[in-house]
Amino acid sequence: MKLQSKFIVLTLSVLTAFIFSCMEPYLETSEKNLDYQIQNNKDGYLNLDFEDGLDYWEFNSSRIYSDRSNLIFIEKTDKEAKVGNNSISINIENQRLTVSRLIDYLPGDSLDFSSRIFVDNDSVKNQNSFGIRVDFLDENFNNLNNSSNFLDDLNTQVWEEIETSASSSNPNAVYAQLKILIFAIDSISMFIDDAQILYNSNYYNNLDSFSLNRPHDSSQFNFGDTTQFSWQKGFTHDSGEYRFDSHLLFEFDNLIANSGFEITGVSDCNGQDMYPMQWWIYPYCRNNGVPTNISPYSTFVSDKVSRLGEKALRMQGLYTDSIQNFNTMWQFVSNQDYRTVPPGSKVTFEGYIMTPDSNKISGSNTVEIGIWSFNEEDQNFPNIAPIFNKNFSSDEWHKFSVSAIMPRYRNSNNTQCGIYIRYNQYNHADGVVYLDDLTVKSDKPMRVNFVSDIVSDTIFTVLPSTYISEYPTWRNWRLNTANWLLGSFQPFLNINSFTVEWDVKAIDDFSNLKSSNGPFKYTYKIQE
Repeated sequence: MKLQSKFIVLTLSVLTAFIFSCMEPYLETSEKNLDYQIQNNKDGYLNLDFEDGLDYWEFNSSRIYSDRSNLIFIEKTDKEAKVGNNSISINIENQRLTVSRLIDYLPGDSLDFSSRIFVDNDSVKNQNSFGIRVDFLDENFNNLNNSSNFLDDLNTQVWEEIETSASSSNPNAVYAQLKILIFAIDSISMFIDDAQILYNSNYYNNLDSFSLNRPHDSSQFNFGDTTQFSWQKGFTHDSGEYRFDSHLLFEFDNLIANSGFEITGVSDCNGQDMYPMQWWIYPYCRNNGVPTNISPYSTFVSDKVSRLGEKALRMQGLYTDSIQNFNTMWQFVSNQDYRTVPPGSKVTFEGYIMTPDSNKISGSNTVEIGIWSFNEEDQNFPNIAPIFNKNFSSDEWHKFSVSAIMPRYRNSNNTQCGIYIRYNQYNHADGVVYLDDLTVKSDKPMRVNFVSDIVSDTIFTVLPSTYISEYPTWRNWRLNTANWLLGSFQPFLNINSFTVEWDVKAIDDFSNLKSSNGPFKYTYKIQE
């Protein structure tokens, strides 16, 4: 709720004790950002008269010309002051400087922001500039719109005022960032003081807290049921609309296809049914259909040993002329086709390794399992579990585990990540290992937009046809583009139930408000 007062004037009084009275001046010539933390208003105190120096303000700078000398020196001083006893002293050359702070903001409100500057030079060339700006930001600090003003004719050796008026009708605006802008090519000595904020509240804009009603959180339905949603009214004095948003949440017990190596296909290497389907092997016995010199074929599925099921993966060295051989198996976990892992998820890869006493891994040979992922710069940094080597007891299954946070891939909403198993052979040392019972889990479900509608009423209905039409996508979410590789569906990747998350946002011309108790979740079970 907004305050009913028409005007809120944010002013300051001089403190008797200064927080930064012993603060050393700051000198910076190369770093892009000066490390001062943004802080919100505390108990109504904003340090607008800079009596506490740099406290509550952020200072960001960058060099203008890379081939010229540059300087920035900032400190609290009592040499000059427009109000009180102190101001901010700035010596600057070849730098863009932004002095800013962040305050809470409600859409539709207006504010006037001003500050005083004192330039201690005899004169200032036109190529240097001084201004003020207000940026309106959403909850993720994205810039929505702004208002700015610059001094056209600057008088030096006197206190000059810079001011601007600003407002935003964007309903997503939640912050106002107040900025004092300095563009200094030449060497300039100056002071900043007496910032002021006049805040005009749009008190006609009233949105009351509201809550979701039905379906209750954790409800369960049968597939094909009609679902009716309801919530409280959120508008008091003015009219608006509601945005109904729902997402599908995909959660898998295991993100690996053919994790137990039970599904095999005919190998091009020897024509036997021994190839682990939906896995890639490198190097393989054929390169673009042409046989390679890798012999014997050392990676295949065996029915002689298993931890679960009837089969396990067998690996050993390649025995080439090289003293180092790297035999690798890998699989995608998430990419643009198999969108199963959202950015920021913690992915954990676990598995079991065993070496038989009859042909135990020897020498410097090792086995590793790991998670690989590509970041926004398309760089790959694998995370590796502790290695398996000859020091582990034979004829015993040993558990290995590794976790990693998945980065955003190329500034998208997707991740590009996978897992790998590698046998490292050195100096032609012998030894066989078996792997089985692999799992990959993500700590966050994959969220997929389902229904998003603007409605005016507090009741919304989703018909059975909406769910039924999307059922094939849900059921075969990961494998719908990979059947050619597997040859058949994997039961553990079929989706026999799904969760829907829903919430409502009340929206008018100036603001928006989410429900107080959402989001809610409900589950649909598939009956076959």
